[in-house]
Amino acid sequence: MEILASLPGTGRIVLAALLAEAFHALQRRDYAALRTLTGVAPVTKRSGQELHRR
Repeated sequence: MEILASLPGTGRIVLAALLAEAFHALQRRDYAALRTLTGVAPVTKRSGQELHRR
């Protein structure tokens, strides 16, 4: 919990929400899910457009 509380901008309310959302990931020690929930995982940006071949 100390590590989560040390994230920049994490106060009591944000920490409580994070723990509620991340409960199962914490139990499973799913570090990829935790990185995604905390916003430190890289995100692939896509425009939503596909190339269509004729």
